[in-house]
Amino acid sequence: MRRWYLFTASAFLIALAPLPAESVLFDFDSLSANVDSTPGADLIETTMEGIWGAAVGSTKKDITVNWGARTAGLRIENAFSTIYLGNSDSATAWNQTGTPPTNNRNTDSSSSTRDVYLYNRWNALLPSSGCGSSPCQRDRITIIFEQQPIISVEFDWEIFPINSNADIADFTFVADGVQYYYHPPLPSTAGSGLPTKFTGDVGHYSIVFETPVKKLEFIDWTTAPIGIDNLRVEAYTKPPLSPQSIAVPDGSPAVLILAVGFGALVIIASRGRRHTVP
Repeated sequence: MRRWYLFTASAFLIALAPLPAESVLFDFDSLSANVDSTPGADLIETTMEGIWGAAVGSTKKDITVNWGARTAGLRIENAFSTIYLGNSDSATAWNQTGTPPTNNRNTDSSSSTRDVYLYNRWNALLPSSGCGSSPCQRDRITIIFEQQPIISVEFDWEIFPINSNADIADFTFVADGVQYYYHPPLPSTAGSGLPTKFTGDVGHYSIVFETPVKKLEFIDWTTAPIGIDNLRVEAYTKPPLSPQSIAVPDGSPAVLILAVGFGALVIIASRGRRHTVP
């Protein structure tokens, strides 16, 4: 019975302890504009893999960016928006004004010094096949962490302005086939201070998943572009097998949990010894 108590208490402590993780930012600023994802290894993938590998280890660094993504620094559509991914970080409104962000590199003519982001090649003539294991999808940006799943994600997003009343402009975020975020289609007209399809819209989104995921999809239509920037993900690492091997930061609530739990284990063990018949 005492062994059962010890096993149960140990399992409880492991379940409560935080999962080890690495938070990694992909801001794409080391890339030049007009870099395309391709069916094989491309510069977007290798750049992300270098950052990812430094955090999670070179044996688990493989990342796939499916054909359909492209880098940019300037606006890729009309100039109705004041704020967009190329000149802002974590923007929360399409009509923000005032002092430009400190990272505004869009005034520099050099593509290597712009605030670079990813967008979907919505108007590109992609082939219907030949894109590896996935279709050539120009309606979305797809990023797959092939060997190391993630437990959380956050990013800046933009629905770029469009010029047609007939076209639809919205934004969908999907992870491992499950929709987590949806911004409904922007209207053709709106009240004062509200975005329309002719102004576009920007925002920020974050989520901690209940279970680890590998595949992220950022989706619009083939009639309008969307973009993402400052993609931050947290690598998932399986919990260790024993409480003794759990690494927790000093001062975290888990330290108190472990301390109380181990104290309970000592009490249970000592009671077992006192009631043992020689």
